[in-house]
Amino acid sequence: MFISLRGNKYIGSYFTASSGSREKNITIILLILSDIYFLKICYLEEKCLKYITNSDKETLELGERIGAYLRSGDMVALIGGLGSGKTLFTKGIALGLGLGPETIITSPSFTLVNEYDCGRVFYHMDLYRLEGLSDMLLTGLDEYLDAGGVVVMEWADRWPAILPENRVEVRFEILDEQRRDISISGEGPRGMEIIEGLKGTDQLIAHS
Repeated sequence: MFISLRGNKYIGSYFTASSGSREKNITIILLILSDIYFLKICYLEEKCLKYITNSDKETLELGERIGAYLRSGDMVALIGGLGSGKTLFTKGIALGLGLGPETIITSPSFTLVNEYDCGRVFYHMDLYRLEGLSDMLLTGLDEYLDAGGVVVMEWADRWPAILPENRVEVRFEILDEQRRDISISGEGPRGMEIIEGLKGTDQLIAHS
């Protein structure tokens, strides 16, 4: 895998492994210093897509594309700061799952989980206000992970130990008021299958 740190904008890029080189080794060291978990996904799993969205509309549409690939039992972990686009992205996922555009999707910061029916059960969870893992266990939120529905969890990085092996992780970074740097990675066979499907739509869009 070769990842340039020269400020390139990755729009639908797909990272693959390549033979070792001094330049690649230096890149890996820099990535470890900046984000060791990102390196784990992109280098070891070799299934990582990165996008720059330039508007809310593009962030919404990217979420919708992922939603179209999800099925019952899938889990999407959203990671990013306040205002980074997690709830908007979830709205896009809901559209991809088949919910109508008139459906209001709000972050369940106080209710902790919102449930929707779109031909399959869709759970939207938010861990922001939970103070510890014990709170999550006491509220029974962990049980939703095995309930057979599609789960989208905001602030999923707070307790990564409870996340299922098969999942998609989406990381958001704010570039400016409109633009977002969004990294999407797959964990486990099912997570990587979803990434592979999304990669295929990137190629279709690039040639359309």
